[in-house]
Amino acid sequence: MALREKFRPVRIEAVGAESVVHLAEPLGGGCAGADLVVVKVHRDSRLETDQIVVLGRLEATRHVPRIHDYGNLAVDGAEVGWMAQEYCAHGSLDALIRDALPLGDAELRAIVAELAECLNFWLGAMGLTHTDVKPANILVRSRNPYELLIGDFGGIARNVRVHGRDPGGLLTTWAYAAPETARGRRGAPAAWWALGIIAYQLLLGRTPYEGTPSARVRELLRAGRRPALDAVTDPEWRRLIDGLLVVDPARRWTYEHVVAWVADEHRPPRFNGRTYRDVRGLADDLERNWRDGAAWLAGNGGRLADWLVRQGADPAEVRYLRGLGGDGARRALIRLIAQVIPDVTPRYEGRPIDAPGLLGLARGGPSDRELLREVVDGGVLADAARHRCGHPACRGRCAVLDRVHADVPEIVARAEGKLSWLRGRVLPSRPGRPPAELPSEREWPMLWAWAAELTLLADAAERVRALAAAVPRDVPWWPDRLRLAEAADPATVEGRADLVVAQLLAPHAWRVVGGHGPHRR
Repeated sequence: MALREKFRPVRIEAVGAESVVHLAEPLGGGCAGADLVVVKVHRDSRLETDQIVVLGRLEATRHVPRIHDYGNLAVDGAEVGWMAQEYCAHGSLDALIRDALPLGDAELRAIVAELAECLNFWLGAMGLTHTDVKPANILVRSRNPYELLIGDFGGIARNVRVHGRDPGGLLTTWAYAAPETARGRRGAPAAWWALGIIAYQLLLGRTPYEGTPSARVRELLRAGRRPALDAVTDPEWRRLIDGLLVVDPARRWTYEHVVAWVADEHRPPRFNGRTYRDVRGLADDLERNWRDGAAWLAGNGGRLADWLVRQGADPAEVRYLRGLGGDGARRALIRLIAQVIPDVTPRYEGRPIDAPGLLGLARGGPSDRELLREVVDGGVLADAARHRCGHPACRGRCAVLDRVHADVPEIVARAEGKLSWLRGRVLPSRPGRPPAELPSEREWPMLWAWAAELTLLADAAERVRALAAAVPRDVPWWPDRLRLAEAADPATVEGRADLVVAQLLAPHAWRVVGGHGPHRR
C-alpha cells in the first residue's frame, strides 16, 4: 500500500542525510486514533524491523516515541524503509534550547534528570547504545513534568548489546561525540559525555565547540583533549560537567553520579551564572535584574524557601515563595527584597514604586499609568511598604505607601460609581450606537493616576479645583459637580473621589460648550 493511502501529508518537518521527515494525518482511523504523526522515509536503506520490534515494546514508550506503523516500499526500483511514530508538539530539545533559554535552575536540573533517566533506560533496560545523542535527536513529549524521548534511531548500535562487537558505520555529530568515539571505540560511556555537552549547552545556550570546524573538533577528541570549560562559572554545574566530560570512559560519571548530583538538596541557589551562599547577595542581584529575577523566582521559589529554612529562616516567613506564578513571583520578589535589603528603593518591573516613583508613574504616559494601576490594584504596595522610606513620621513601614494601598482602590471604586450614575447625562445615547462607557477604556487608568496624585500631594486638590472653576457653568450637569469639588475634603476618601470625578468630567463639559479647556494629562 502506498503511503498516500495511509497518510495525508501536512508539511515536511526535516530533511536529513538518512531520511525525510513528514508531518502527516493518518487516514482511516489508523495509528491508534492519533491526529498527527511523524512519518520518516529513508532515502536509500531498508528498515530493520527487528530493531523496531525492540523499540516498539510497551515498556519502551516512556523514553521512545510511540511507533504506530512501519514497513518498506519500492522507490525507483529499490526498497526503502518508512516508519510512522508519535508527534511531539513541543518539538525537540534543540528547539527548546534555541527558543526558551534562559530557564530557571530548577527547570534545567529537571531536564538533566530526565535525560539521565532516558539514557539509562536505553543503555540499561534496552541494552542499546546510541552514538548520536544530541538535542536535535531528543524529543520533548511534555514540559510539566518533563518527558524526553530519543527520537532518532540512526545512531543506534543495531542489534548490538552494550558489550557486543563494534557496530561501525554509525552516525556521529562530533560536537557531542566522546574522545573514544573519535578513535573508533563505541560504548555506553559515550552517551554520558554527550550529556555533559548538552548540560553545557543548557547552561550557556551553545556548545563548548561553538565556531570550531567539525574536522578540528574530531582532531581534538582524537588527541584526548576535552573542551575548555572556563565559561561555566557556577561551581555546582561545573562539578556536573567536569564529571561527565572526563576523557577516560572508565572514570566518567554515569547514571548514579548524575542522579546524586540532581538530588543534592543542599546546593545553594544560582542566578545569572552565579552561586550564592548569602541571601542578601542573591536578593541584591535579583533586584538589579528585576524582570529576569522575577522569572527566576517563578521557577525556583520553592527551592529558595527550602534553602532559607536550612539557613535558619522560619518556615512560615518564607511560605510566600512557594507555588509562584508570574504575578505571584513579582510580588514575592518585592517582599523578599524588602525582607533582606529593606534600605533599597522598592521596584516593580524595574520601576521605582516609592512615593516619588508612584508620583512619576501617575504623571507619566499611558503605559506608566497602566503600570501604576497594576501596582496599586494588585496589592503590590502592601509588600513595598516594608521598605524603609525615610519619612520622619513612618515607623517600621512606609505609612505613605500604606495609605495609597488602602485609599486609592476605594477612591476609584467610589468615583466609578458616581460616573456610572452620571453617564446618561454626560454621554447621551445615540440611535444605532451602543452606549458609551464612562470612564472609557482610555480614561480608566487616569482614575488611578489622579487618585494616587491626590493621595500623595496635599496641594493636588487645589489644582483640581482651579481646573473645575475654569469650566463654564452653563453645562446643565456641571454646577453640581463643581459644588462637590469645591466642598470636597481631600483628607477623606469621599472627598478625593469627588475631585477625581470633577477632573475626569471637566473635558466632557468643555466639549458641550464647544471648547477644549485647560490641558489635561
